[in-house]
Amino acid sequence: SDLETAMPTYLKSITFYNRAALAGSFDSQRDDIEVNQLLDDLRSQGAEIKDIQPTASGGFFKYTLTYVVTYEADVPVQL
Repeated sequence: SDLETAMPTYLKSITFYNRAALAGSFDSQRDDIEVNQLLDDLRSQGAEIKDIQPTASGGFFKYTLTYVVTYEADVPVQL
């Protein structure tokens, strides 16, 4: 059955911080490079990326942007 052959599912997250009152907006070009590097690192160790969910939170002085990557692999990938 599919359950017998399915690989385990794991999560990896990467978070960016921005002090909105001082720095303005997130640097999406820089952030994209870091997120893509994380994805490449996971794939290079045999992970299959299943989903990426960004979430934002914070207030006036500090915002966070977190990407949660869901992946399948034989074991959790240590980066």
